[in-house]
Amino acid sequence: MSDQMNLCVLGNSHLASMKSGWDLIEQQYGDMALMFFGAPKAMMDDLELDGNALVPGTEKLKSKLKMFSGGFETIDLNAYDAFVINGLQFGPRRLAQLYRTHRSLSFEWREPLKELSPMSSREDSVTMISERLFNDALIAGLTDTMAMRIIEMIRDVTEKPIYLVSAPFFSELALETGDWDVALGAGDIEQLAQRYRKFARHACPVHVSLVLTPNRLVRHGFFTAKEYAVEPRSDGFQDLVHTNAEYGAAMLRSVFATIRKADKTPNAAKAA
Repeated sequence: MSDQMNLCVLGNSHLASMKSGWDLIEQQYGDMALMFFGAPKAMMDDLELDGNALVPGTEKLKSKLKMFSGGFETIDLNAYDAFVINGLQFGPRRLAQLYRTHRSLSFEWREPLKELSPMSSREDSVTMISERLFNDALIAGLTDTMAMRIIEMIRDVTEKPIYLVSAPFFSELALETGDWDVALGAGDIEQLAQRYRKFARHACPVHVSLVLTPNRLVRHGFFTAKEYAVEPRSDGFQDLVHTNAEYGAAMLRSVFATIRKADKTPNAAKAA
């Protein structure tokens, strides 16, 4: 391995925060070299495995990859020392969506939540289910993601380290809408936060290192601190889903700390 560790970073729209964050801290990490590949929404689901490379299955994805990476449209898996999977549907939004329609008896609030910003308004009823079924549904939601499919393709080619970075929580600014008041007051938000951290670890493959959002970046256990929100648009619209460069930099530092911790682990412990 060279003096630099070559990291391939893949993601969807949340990757913009991490790429901007890298611009802030790159000079502090001379031993790291990062290449970013990403596309918004579900477009990364069109990646396909072709030999030792991930290739775009559509012209639209090819264009997005070239734009984000600075000219590369395929991902040569042999060219990197490790892989960072950022978000790609693996995140607490899956739990919020489940909670909106299904609750176990341990949750206090039983009524529908028509408005739950930043998710769309819905008229859903609430179905009460067992604790086990709720937890199983959460794990199923986290495993049926673009992140997991891409991890499987990488693992078909190489045993190099993979780091799975959770997508961010919704912004703390979402609380200002009042939509979350009843869930917060009932104590359900605290329970959601605990469940996410527990079952995200259950859903993460054993051969992958999970990087969760540090507690210092989170409020009430389930919302990204408002100082990490993106700036409002000129028309006043406030994005409650994505995060700014400072958040991306903080998550990259967490990734690097995880990598360095693994490097210090004795070989015997690694093999155990």
